[in-house]
Amino acid sequence: APLGGGRRPGPAPPPPWSGARGWGSQMTSSLHCAIHGAGEGDAASPPLEVVRSLIDEGGRHLILAQSSSGATALHLAVDRGVRSASMNEVMRLMLQADVPEGRRVRGIPLDRRKPATKIETRDGDTLLGTFGETWCHCPIPEVERVRLHVSDGGGPSSLEELTDTLRVLWNRADILLRATAGENVDANGDNDRLQLHRILASPVSMPSSFVNLALRVCSEQAFERDQKGRGPLSAAAMSPGSQYGVSRDEWIYPINRLIELFPSSASMADNDGRLPLHLAIDAGYRSWDTGIEAILLDAPRALATRDIQTRLYPFMMAAIDSKTDLTTVFLLLRQNPTMAWGLAEDPPWLKTAKLQDEVEKLRVENAELRTELELLRSQVSSMKVCPPE
Repeated sequence: APLGGGRRPGPAPPPPWSGARGWGSQMTSSLHCAIHGAGEGDAASPPLEVVRSLIDEGGRHLILAQSSSGATALHLAVDRGVRSASMNEVMRLMLQADVPEGRRVRGIPLDRRKPATKIETRDGDTLLGTFGETWCHCPIPEVERVRLHVSDGGGPSSLEELTDTLRVLWNRADILLRATAGENVDANGDNDRLQLHRILASPVSMPSSFVNLALRVCSEQAFERDQKGRGPLSAAAMSPGSQYGVSRDEWIYPINRLIELFPSSASMADNDGRLPLHLAIDAGYRSWDTGIEAILLDAPRALATRDIQTRLYPFMMAAIDSKTDLTTVFLLLRQNPTMAWGLAEDPPWLKTAKLQDEVEKLRVENAELRTELELLRSQVSSMKVCPPE
């Protein structure tokens, strides 16, 4: 059965915008009050001018201030107004203002507070985690239909086919992913060729139904490369993709689904010649059961391919990585036990050089033997055979 996109086991919590979390209690900043006071409807959003005025007056402190539940004003904004494009602009404005304040010493800001994208609520949700919860429990019918049927080929097949509500949520995720990656949140994503990369590289596992939507509407980006020449599978393989309560199936789903829809993705080397298998092992987040096996099955030859950077075979890379478990090392080696010869075996270039030396020795020896043979022939031909008496 396809994954439904749920992030935590057990019964689904009430919709977060219903006030069940208590995010509206004990507000600590005027930004909290402005967003909460705009109402709890799907299209609710505070006036952009009001938010801009509050930020100009209170600065970054207002953006980072947390309520009794640990939520910032941005957490509240992500959770509200799922039909409101204006709320996305409010979020964009707050994220633009989330820059270190005050003096800098040798270019390093004295303001060392966490950026808003890394602040967690008491439930352990960052902004991306809050978006995942909002997506999974949004009761709007068109969103529910996508969650249930997109893995079966239902729903929009391109960005142009997104409904207004889906467009709002899609843009909201794009804003958060850009901010989390330290990119410019002002950029327009309509012609962006790396949206799929960002979703799969998210440091917080995105819901499987949202990943399915991305793979469907951004299918033309499946073999797109970023500035380092890495494809979407490499981005997913290097992503920690962890968040409180995320199941193993939810975490491994993007890799499995990407390989299922786009075979041979695991054979795409980056600009440095590194394969997704090398990158996954080097990042240290993936084990045999959470992505390594799936990547290897899609590109079996990677098992006997040395990493261009470390000059090691995959099982060697896993063995020296303190974050990789022993099971992964064993199973990598078990696929081809002859790899245990490791570096004791000559590399291909040295094998070729040795063969060339042997060929040269045989050629010289052959020439000498030919010379001796010609000498013997000449001696035989010069001998006179005496007739018997």
